[in-house]
Amino acid sequence: KQWYQRRVAITAGILTTWENHRSPAQHENALFVKRFFFEAFDCYIALFYLAFIENDIVLLRKELVSLYTVDSIRRLATETILPFITRKISRIIDSTENEANPVLYKDYDKIEYEQFDDYLEMVIQIGYVMLFAGAFPLAAPLSLICNVVELYSDTFKLTYVTRRPAVHRSTTIGVWSTLVKGLVLLSIFTNLYIFCYTSEQLLNYAPSLFTVTPLAPEDARWSGSDHVHNVAPGAAMTVTAILTALEHVMLAVVAGLWILISGVPSTVTDELSRREYVKFQRNHGNIIHGVSGATGYFDRTTTDEQLRGKLHHE
Repeated sequence: KQWYQRRVAITAGILTTWENHRSPAQHENALFVKRFFFEAFDCYIALFYLAFIENDIVLLRKELVSLYTVDSIRRLATETILPFITRKISRIIDSTENEANPVLYKDYDKIEYEQFDDYLEMVIQIGYVMLFAGAFPLAAPLSLICNVVELYSDTFKLTYVTRRPAVHRSTTIGVWSTLVKGLVLLSIFTNLYIFCYTSEQLLNYAPSLFTVTPLAPEDARWSGSDHVHNVAPGAAMTVTAILTALEHVMLAVVAGLWILISGVPSTVTDELSRREYVKFQRNHGNIIHGVSGATGYFDRTTTDEQLRGKLHHE
């Protein structure tokens, strides 16, 4: 896994350098996108095969359960425990520790913190939860448990394993927000396909659209179930129409939520307006509500919306 990640990082870095982006921010975003797609392919390819090629819902659920258990243990071991033990052993062997400034030496001796790995883990986990929610609804509560463990693991890693990360002010999470939105849109299609074809959910609602075929014992041993279901002859257009209709409805719901729900909460907007108001008063004096010396900028009839508009214009 780590060998693959190193090869991916090198390949993505070379490709991004060849693109010759104008600014460092554009270069970094392009690099993150490439590395994410490489890593996502490695993480999701087996699940996509089980869900959309084999159409085996039982094996898909087993694979998701194993991912949440084994991968959480792997991350805890490879990102926190092993680096910490290796660092302790190397410090015992190394006899060149600087006694003049041991605190500085201890921090310098730690490995450099790479925030891409932490962002990648969270976005990949969001993909597990959303892309295959129809097959494994317990992914969300399991993710919550894993994130609690990850919280303490990252705290330990940032304190004892890695160097103190440099602080960079930022208003957003950058290109990661776009990647999450892409996963949201993709999850509509994956979950509807699982609903209509892979799982037996649509079969339970409309059994006349499918045929159920028992499997032989030797075939059932390699499958997750003792039977398979297929679209009944002549019902393919009906199932496709149901899938298309549901897909349009879900896309409309997602578009409506994006339009109706603001990206900035009203409490944050009010707080920013209050700060602008206080800043204006500090710079221009108390000229609110017709105080002497005012130039008519505000009066007693000024509404809150007009006040916000004037302050925003300033």
